[in-house]
Amino acid sequence: MTLASVLLAALPLLATTTHALPAPLVPRDHHPRFEVDPEKIPGLSGLSGVPTMHAGHLPLYNASADLPNDYGYFFWRFHDDAAAKKYKSDDDDDSDDVRPLMFWLNGGPGCSSMDGALVEAGPLRIDSAGNAYLNEASWADRADIVFVDQPAGTGFSALKSGIKGGAQLPLDSNLDDVSWHFCQWLVSYYREFPMDIERPLILAGESYAGQYIPYIARTILRNNNEQNGAQYPDIQRALPKLHLYSTLIGNGWIDPVAQSLSYLPFAIDTGLVSKDIPEFSQLLNTHEQCQKKLNSKSQDEDDSDFSTPECDRIIEELVRVTKTRDDADQEQCINVYNYELKDSFPACGMNWPADIDYVTSFFSKREVRDALNINSDWAAESWVECRKDVMGQMKNKGSRPAVELLPELIDGGVQVVLFNGDKDLICNNRGITDMISQMKWGGASTAGFSDSVENFDWVYRPHRLQTADEPAGYVQMERNLTFINVFNASHMVPHDKPKISRGIIDITMDTVLVEVINKRQALISSDQPYSEDYFDDVEDEDEKEQSKPSKESSKTDDDDDDRRIIYYYYGSFDDDDDVDQNQLMLNEDPNYKRRRNTIFIVFFLCLGTAALIIRTMDWWLPKLKGQFKGAYSRLDRNPNKTVTWADGEEDAVMNFEMENMDNDDFEIGDSDNEGQSNNMSGETIDSGEGEEEEDEEDDDEEDDDEDSNSDVSQLDIGESTAEPEEADLSEGLAAPAKIGRDE
Repeated sequence: MTLASVLLAALPLLATTTHALPAPLVPRDHHPRFEVDPEKIPGLSGLSGVPTMHAGHLPLYNASADLPNDYGYFFWRFHDDAAAKKYKSDDDDDSDDVRPLMFWLNGGPGCSSMDGALVEAGPLRIDSAGNAYLNEASWADRADIVFVDQPAGTGFSALKSGIKGGAQLPLDSNLDDVSWHFCQWLVSYYREFPMDIERPLILAGESYAGQYIPYIARTILRNNNEQNGAQYPDIQRALPKLHLYSTLIGNGWIDPVAQSLSYLPFAIDTGLVSKDIPEFSQLLNTHEQCQKKLNSKSQDEDDSDFSTPECDRIIEELVRVTKTRDDADQEQCINVYNYELKDSFPACGMNWPADIDYVTSFFSKREVRDALNINSDWAAESWVECRKDVMGQMKNKGSRPAVELLPELIDGGVQVVLFNGDKDLICNNRGITDMISQMKWGGASTAGFSDSVENFDWVYRPHRLQTADEPAGYVQMERNLTFINVFNASHMVPHDKPKISRGIIDITMDTVLVEVINKRQALISSDQPYSEDYFDDVEDEDEKEQSKPSKESSKTDDDDDDRRIIYYYYGSFDDDDDVDQNQLMLNEDPNYKRRRNTIFIVFFLCLGTAALIIRTMDWWLPKLKGQFKGAYSRLDRNPNKTVTWADGEEDAVMNFEMENMDNDDFEIGDSDNEGQSNNMSGETIDSGEGEEEEDEEDDDEEDDDEDSNSDVSQLDIGESTAEPEEADLSEGLAAPAKIGRDE
């Protein structure tokens, strides 16, 4: 064989080996243009547990060619590495593929989503000195979050005046433009972060984002279904199909009609106003003027104004009639975002929360702007929470209220979750429940939740402390629509209830428990999501605790019971059903999984042992019969035997011939039992040669006697001509057994 032929023969092996080598590892989040160094952010230097961050400006796909590549919407992305690893399943190659990706939008219109990042759901908070610190109850513990300043002109997506060349992103005037431009931005985002394409997508936000989110979700849904080619052909070609899992709208402004008409009833229900006050007649008149205007609009098809000034006056009147004076004789008014608080007039909530001033101070620092890759050439020099020019431009002429889009989203498989803090006035929970009661969705012929709606109490339970349950709210869900009422929370739920609010994501992702508390069904959320990984962690912790020497010499049964917490996986039940604890989904205690695995192992070991015993008996039983009965000589070479063998004989053979066999060659009836009973009774078997022939003769006579008493028709072997009697099938076959239950 020549050297060339050897090399040619080795090439396939070399190719296979090379192909099997792992590809070079490239960091998934390696994006140098957008990387954020936490050491450059005041307050974060030297801290551990800071999420991986990316920030900067991404352009709108297919926007004006005159705009630079870094001219676009500002975003701040957080990836919590510790949280992603903590809940990674053992059988998951990459937990990021299933960890949700959330885009968070604040409302206004024109209010920056940096409110959400630094005051509400984000992993950072700002102190009074303008320095950042970690938010221990961040939503980033449950999902990667991207906070986006949009539409154009909002936050750091605002532009300096006098940009070179005069090119700029126009301010949006309607919701269709908002959704179109945001999806153009999404094209750029997914091209920069392609590893996020396959992940479950959640669109979340609050207030006026209740208009943004349904419009954006509809555009994504139609793009996935390839139905909007005529409207947005450039987006359809460029935007990948996304796994739109859910929309999360907190205290949303979704239905201007129902929500405007809820102000006066809500104020009466909460005791903000009384029918006995002198100003009540004026309030009632304003409410009626709103109703009359809405009735006239429904008859005028050409009137497509999005909002109604007559209805906007209701909350203005509420603020006016509830004004008071403080000790300094300064006018005070209701904080419309938390009616339990007061604010100076005419701010009435715009000075709240105090954290907003801290955020303004934080963004005024040059090192912060540089660390976040904010373009100093054209981005606004100062951060403003809400910009009036964006609000003034958003007239929404011809736009439909977002409530009309919700049924299409639900029918398209998108889970719609509406959550509300119960202390909010401007987007109160009465308005949302009134809106739901007037909406049809999911193929129902009647509006609102039906009698089949699932009702749950919602309880927050600190990690593994069953005795510290805190009422968090209540939940209603039916046909892919969920309403969550959050107790003692304002317009900004994650700000007021950071730990509890993470349960909203847990409810959305089905990582909560169901228990029966005081005969009522309750959803349980905690500091960690209740997933299979959580139960594995609990089991590991229990094993570690059990391996440690106990400091106490004894332990009472009550102590054992306190640690024995029974969990129920999230499920659904009908209110009319009698709830049986033994029939609630799957219940697990900390040792359940270990016991379950032990049972499986023991079962399969027993099964394998039984199979081995059966195989062994099939092989050894014929030998044992001959050994104990002495019926045949060990040197017998009778060809009619099924198996023959000889010890020490080189020519020992095994014969499986069945020809010329007659019934005398088989033991039938009780002969085996007789032989065994004789041996068991204490008789000895002498294998000496002198008695061997005599034993054979005795055995032959015994066989003849037994065969004469046997029913040969029971076994038909060889060339027997005996015909068995014909069986009566009608009497011999039993009726087939029924499967299932007859009820």
